[in-house]
Amino acid sequence: MGESGWGSGLAGYSSSGHGVYAQSSGGGINGAALYANNTQSVGIALMAQNNTTTETTMLVENDGTGDLLKGFGGDSGDDEFRFTNDGTFQDKAPSYVFIPASELKACNWSVLNLVYWVGKVEIYTSSTGVNSVCIYATLPAVLYGQPVEIEEIRIYYDTMSSLNFIDNTQVRLDDSGLFRTLIDDPSDFDSTVIHSYYDEYPTRYNRMHADRGLITILLDIYYKDTSQSVSFYGARFKLRHHPLY
Repeated sequence: MGESGWGSGLAGYSSSGHGVYAQSSGGGINGAALYANNTQSVGIALMAQNNTTTETTMLVENDGTGDLLKGFGGDSGDDEFRFTNDGTFQDKAPSYVFIPASELKACNWSVLNLVYWVGKVEIYTSSTGVNSVCIYATLPAVLYGQPVEIEEIRIYYDTMSSLNFIDNTQVRLDDSGLFRTLIDDPSDFDSTVIHSYYDEYPTRYNRMHADRGLITILLDIYYKDTSQSVSFYGARFKLRHHPLY
């Protein structure tokens, strides 16, 4: 036990071996070989400093099957991040990928007229009924060395007239040449102000891997008033890369 009112409570030095060696036969958090705790609100519990430039400042090794490193926040929940034993980094915080309006394409070229503006595409047609547009997206199928999971897909749009509306939304995933349907939503969307709608937690095919990364969004738009357009502003994918979330 080391104690000090000022300076180091415990100091260890070695010219060739370990300055301080800690070993424990305990288990879990309460049985840690080394425990560092700082009671000050602006304090640091553990600091590692290397005065050389030729070696690692901190080395973590696990000869078993558990994780190399875990980090917990103050919410008393699961870990916020972890480094697994195979070198994979997993983070609780999601990633977001935006697909711009310029990626929009017509699926039936003969009746649709696409007018491209900065930040949006206005979709006109000369034919009433259902017309289709497509958005092609390439997502990072692997982040931090592990598969990505699509948690949410959000579409940004508006209509000049509520007589025209998005009639069906499909999201398809190319799985090594086999198309999987992530979303097939027949809901009608007819907002006359800039609006977004989303589907959360798509089907079981939302887990990506090295051969899954090509996404097609298909929007069926119903037109009753061909003098008015429907505008597309973009799409957003919410991605997870932590197995607990």
